[in-house]
Amino acid sequence: MDRNANGMIAVWLHVAESREEEFNAWYEMEHVAEVCAIDGVASGRRYFSAARLPKYLVFYETRDEQVEPGPGFQRLLSHQTPWSCRMQEFYGENRVRRNYRRLFAQGAFPATHEGSLFTLTAQVSGSVDTARVTAGAADALNVPGCVAVRCFENVAADARYLEVYDFATADGPAQTAWNDFIESRQAALRSAGLSNIVSDSYRATGTPQVVS
Repeated sequence: MDRNANGMIAVWLHVAESREEEFNAWYEMEHVAEVCAIDGVASGRRYFSAARLPKYLVFYETRDEQVEPGPGFQRLLSHQTPWSCRMQEFYGENRVRRNYRRLFAQGAFPATHEGSLFTLTAQVSGSVDTARVTAGAADALNVPGCVAVRCFENVAADARYLEVYDFATADGPAQTAWNDFIESRQAALRSAGLSNIVSDSYRATGTPQVVS
């Protein structure tokens, strides 16, 4: 992870199976690179889940939470390429984009992009007590295979909280140890006043873009 990236744009989206080949080609050949060319974007990494919808997830690390509403990103949205316009017809309303500020991070990304990640999302009522909410998240690094932990707060009005746990292998965590950790995290988040806690797992896909 980029230690200087204190924000993140997350995009969840889905297309019909018959459109996936072109959809993935668009991301690989055009879209991730054009987003990462925006000033303040540090990296772009793609993931997928065979068990949930939307199926695809993209994380763009950003300098801070001001990149998403900034002129570079907004210009990209208002001046889409013909291929991007075509893809928009395919995913339509099957997309969620959120802009986050990073609250906590520890560890490092895997050396190769062949890993997996686990997410926890929750609803926040009122302001986030950062120390209380993130306390204990770093204990995930004691689970074999977990190499990085990141915690984020959504800056928009829907007030969503996100935890991201990166794993070095595509197989993800050892089931028993990870289940014990997640149960403790969910209990801690509920104790901190968060609700509607949802967990998901993803595998890495595509080629990551990292801005030097």
